[in-house]
Formats: sequence, C-alpha cells, structure tokens
Amino acid sequence: MSTEQEERALILLLNKLQLEKLAANRTRPHWKHTDGAYLIRRLLEECGELVQAYLENDRESVLQEAADVSNFAAMLADKSW
Repeated sequence: MSTEQEERALILLLNKLQLEKLAANRTRPHWKHTDGAYLIRRLLEECGELVQAYLENDRESVLQEAADVSNFAAMLADKSW
C-alpha cells in the first residue's frame, strides 16, 4: 500500500509529464477543434501502448503512456462541457 506522500509524488510526476507532452504538441490543433471520435481512438491507442509497456515491465514507458492516457481523457472531459 502506498502512502499519501508516494501518491502525491506520483501525481506530481504524471502532471509534469502531461504538461511537457502538451507543450511539445502546441503546434497541433486544439482538442476543442478536434473530432471527439478521433480523441476516443487516440485514447484507446494510448491505452494499448500503456498496457504493452506495463507487460514489458518498462517503467519509463509506463509513465509516459500513462501521461498520454491522462491527457486524452482530460481532452475528452473538457470537450464534453
């Protein structure tokens, strides 16, 4: 079982990775101007990559893919408003 401090550290790390990925893709169209079906496809692709990284026991890739999954989930949540 993880401690609250470990959970906070993980969330902060994932948040840092998420923001880095968003910054790296700033030249792409904003998700509010992107088809929701495309975002869903991309979310599912990223979920597959996350599972693959997990099965390969590749911690760095798991973190990177988890950040991608989180970003696409957040984009869909934002588009739903």
